[in-house]
Amino acid sequence: MFRTDEIRWFFKKESWSLLKAFHAMGGDSANGDSRTDHYLYLPPRDDIGVKIREGQVEIKHRVKINGKKNLSRQISGLSESWIKWSFSADPGDPLLNEIVKGESYRFESTEDPCWIPVLKTRYLIFAQKDEKGELHITHSEPLGDSGLQIEYSRIRVHEEDWFSFALEWFGGSELQPSVIFNKQIFNEVSLPLEESMGYSAFLNRLG
Repeated sequence: MFRTDEIRWFFKKESWSLLKAFHAMGGDSANGDSRTDHYLYLPPRDDIGVKIREGQVEIKHRVKINGKKNLSRQISGLSESWIKWSFSADPGDPLLNEIVKGESYRFESTEDPCWIPVLKTRYLIFAQKDEKGELHITHSEPLGDSGLQIEYSRIRVHEEDWFSFALEWFGGSELQPSVIFNKQIFNEVSLPLEESMGYSAFLNRLG
């Protein structure tokens, strides 16, 4: 079990000002990690997320909506607390293979999709404080008790291109997203509250 706090935004057009800021922090949007995740479609629930990711089954449960978080003059997001469980699936399981091969995407009685494939290319950097309390940006996942993951993603769902920016942090109040948004490189970035939601809410909105 792993607990995190998260803020995520989805937007239809590439944000060049955000990419510029991401690069200024040390991010690389040329070499990303590409994969296809399969999400169980559970409308209208947006507090539960179930997905198959590279042979792993992941279940996320939102345990708290922390509310609006103002990170700068033009950046506001919905902060949520989640608990995640992850376990390995049998690669030879027939149902698992039906899902990832696209043979079990729809409920028999309706036209609604059962599992939704989401193609992602993710670009990640991480923030962590050292023993002196100084902030460092790295490309390796934090090994300590607290850390902040910064993610820029290009995604494709329902044959449409979307983009996402996400902050995921753990370890309580030791490292909050505000530590990166107080930098001048984010002065031109706009991320409105209405574009902020988790993956389940995003997929429900797309229908």
